[in-house]
Amino acid sequence: MRISLLSDTNNWMNAIDDNTNLAHISIPGTHDSCAHVGASQQPEMFDKFIATQNKECTITKQLEKGIRYLDIRCCVIDGIFAIHHGVFYLHINFGDVLNECIHFLAINNSETIVMRIKQEYSSVSDEEFINIFNGYYGSYQSSMYLGNQVPILGNVRGKIVILANVFELPGIPYDSINTQDDYTDTDIEKKLGEIVNFIDQSINTNNTEHKSELYLNQCNATNPWEFIGPKDVANKLNPKLENEFINNIPKRIINGSISEPAHIGVISMDFYTDPLVSEVIERN
Repeated sequence: MRISLLSDTNNWMNAIDDNTNLAHISIPGTHDSCAHVGASQQPEMFDKFIATQNKECTITKQLEKGIRYLDIRCCVIDGIFAIHHGVFYLHINFGDVLNECIHFLAINNSETIVMRIKQEYSSVSDEEFINIFNGYYGSYQSSMYLGNQVPILGNVRGKIVILANVFELPGIPYDSINTQDDYTDTDIEKKLGEIVNFIDQSINTNNTEHKSELYLNQCNATNPWEFIGPKDVANKLNPKLENEFINNIPKRIINGSISEPAHIGVISMDFYTDPLVSEVIERN
């Protein structure tokens, strides 16, 4: 089903059939989701390399705007998960993120949120990390999907689907999915080519070959050694990516007489724009 640009971004998944595998849904997302401008409380010259989203883009605001993939980086401090971007604390903790997500899903129970969980700027053992997740955050787990297989949407509406980037953390193992994560190449045309090629791979695998493989396409890059921050790249890359969507990335794949949505995977963005989010949603 094609989803209109005018659809309510709070509830856009409501138009998708329950039996649709999550790998067959085109999902807009954010990279380093909690690192909005000012979150680190560092001077602007440092925040230039820390911030990956606009100042007003809290987790709740992102979800309201249609974002359904979140990239959450957890630093273990005193038995809890503090959210970091590298060395920098973003003045929010994992429980705060979960509360925002659960509140959103309680109001919009047709939706699901895919959440990557990764250890950031701490080096406790995987066992200790998992013990904290199961212990301190155990009460939240009724609102999560912790299976290791990519589910169908009907089984995870109103839930957070955990994408586990810590070995043996409950959830879909991060190393079991397909990823494009070249964050070092700030050549805009090369980065754009990587993103588009990976979209093509997702379409070919999930449409042409009729498989159900999750693709995570990271649209971020930075190079502090050349004083190029995430926003410098996003300001140039995002308009080109939007143009690519409009002109070259199909909304439907035609196979004989069968018309199907283009399964482009998860598109994870720095400084996302509303038009880009809409373009991703429209591939459903």
